[in-house]
Amino acid sequence: MKSILEELWYGEIHPMELNPHINKDVNELAKLIDTNRNKLSERLKESDRDILDAYDCCIDEMHNIIEREQFIYAFRLGGRIMAETLFSDERT
Repeated sequence: MKSILEELWYGEIHPMELNPHINKDVNELAKLIDTNRNKLSERLKESDRDILDAYDCCIDEMHNIIEREQFIYAFRLGGRIMAETLFSDERT
């Protein structure tokens, strides 16, 4: 059996992919966002759609940065928890 680090290295796990067990409420909100965005886009002139597309790109980039920073923070936090678990004095 491979270690979790080996699985990460070989691309067998993908931490940035959506969890298949994602919350039902999140799925419903995503559908609602998509529906409303499509309705808005249909009502806009072509030049305004370009602005909306640029807006979407900025939002996507911001989300990617936030997700990356959250992943790094959570990974480091998990490492600190493990280090404390493995190497701290037992006070029990």
